[in-house]
Amino acid sequence: MSHRCEIPLRVICLAGVALLAGCGGKEVEQVVAPPTVVTVSQPVREQVGDFVEFTGTVAALNTVDLRARVKGFLKKINFTDGAMVKEGDLLFEIDADQYQALVDSAKASLQAAQASQTKAKADLSIKQEMAAGNAASKLDVLQAQAALDVSTANVALCTAQLEEANINLGYTKIYAPLTGKIDRSRVDAGNLVGSDGNTLLATIVRADQVYVYFDVDEATVQRFQDQLRQRGVTASTKPDAPLSVALGDTGNFKYEGAVDYIDNKVDASTGTVKVRGLLNNPDYALVPGFFARVRVPDGKPYEAVMIPDRAIGVDQGQKYVLAVNDKDVVEMRPIETGAQHGRMRVIKKGLGPDEWAITEGLLRTRPGATVSPQKKPISDVETGKTATTAPTTAMTQVQ
Repeated sequence: MSHRCEIPLRVICLAGVALLAGCGGKEVEQVVAPPTVVTVSQPVREQVGDFVEFTGTVAALNTVDLRARVKGFLKKINFTDGAMVKEGDLLFEIDADQYQALVDSAKASLQAAQASQTKAKADLSIKQEMAAGNAASKLDVLQAQAALDVSTANVALCTAQLEEANINLGYTKIYAPLTGKIDRSRVDAGNLVGSDGNTLLATIVRADQVYVYFDVDEATVQRFQDQLRQRGVTASTKPDAPLSVALGDTGNFKYEGAVDYIDNKVDASTGTVKVRGLLNNPDYALVPGFFARVRVPDGKPYEAVMIPDRAIGVDQGQKYVLAVNDKDVVEMRPIETGAQHGRMRVIKKGLGPDEWAITEGLLRTRPGATVSPQKKPISDVETGKTATTAPTTAMTQVQ
């Protein structure tokens, strides 16, 4: 019968106690990590207004094609391609020698006609005196009157011919009809222009103001019409609804203007109405043909609760914020968001204006954890400046 070496459990425990005693008799202490430091901020209350956003296209307010209205050789070009020109600037000169000669000829013809008219008046006067003394017949008087009428008509014809000659002479100098930006000259100096009709020389577009065209769906148009009626705007008056425009995919809606035209019909193929806005363009950055994003206010301003958009998380489609309660414990708050304005987001439900939301350190903590909150105003978190108490008016997009 073999013997096995069995070590009672009591001996093992005693050995453990002796080992602990051999280490100085101190018990092992559990290390506890300090609370995570996070930045918390209270939401900002601001006056905001909802808006709707559309895509549009910038168009010129006025476009004028400069054309050669008389035939001749282009003598001079008095502008730089792509430059700004002022109304009344001399832009093109066509050789005017032949048209000046026509003016001189018309003047001479008019002088001859006026001389004939003067003689016809004198002849009529003499014939009338002679007829009074029975020295001339009634027929002689009628013939003298007819000669005067013919000479008077000839004076009118020569006057018209002189006016036409002066007009054609004036067409040899082409002036800017408006202030704007001119494109390139389509014809070089020395070329014959006007020989095959009205030769296009250049095009000017007005640059200090522009239009923006965009399509609005039928339901939105009806809602806007109700809002305009509440403001006293009728179908016979200009809409004059404010709008703002940003170029391309930028978020800077710095160009301000107003709706000045709404089309009188709905496009049956798209279910939209063409709307036009008028914008000031002081820096000439809005160029006809540019893609633009258009914002139009929708409804009256209201007070909203807003937090930085980066403080919002998403879990399986549900948006939330991490709030810190009065015991410094993190809580997950499901929220309903509104639109974004700059770096801020409107919170419709789920977070009160007096609560503290984590704005920095979201990834370093979790719901149920105890944290060490550092309180900062929203403005400090976003810009490093002290928050002001005066409310600012902003626009938020309708979701």
